[in-house]
Amino acid sequence: MSLSPAEQERTRMELSRNLDQSGWTPDRIATALGISVERVDAALGMTQARPADVWMVRDVLDEAVRQAGRTPEPYTHLSTGARAAAEAWFELRPVSAARLAVQRDT
Repeated sequence: MSLSPAEQERTRMELSRNLDQSGWTPDRIATALGISVERVDAALGMTQARPADVWMVRDVLDEAVRQAGRTPEPYTHLSTGARAAAEAWFELRPVSAARLAVQRDT
């Protein structure tokens, strides 16, 4: 499962909009997830990122946006429906792990 350059760009923009809405920084995401900021930056930029990292960052951003009282920007290619296919290819953390990471950090 891979995204075309155009799909990657669209996903990068969607992640960026949710990062802006969340009020979080890549450092804060990295701390919440227990991964390096370089991995978070790669996921946000869709550059040589681990697919599971992209999904983790997406999930934390969604939860952080909700915790801020806003509605997350919808994802075209990282949709809830696409999660099942991604789970077949990659070892993804459950969405509940993102909720816990955000709650621990707030």
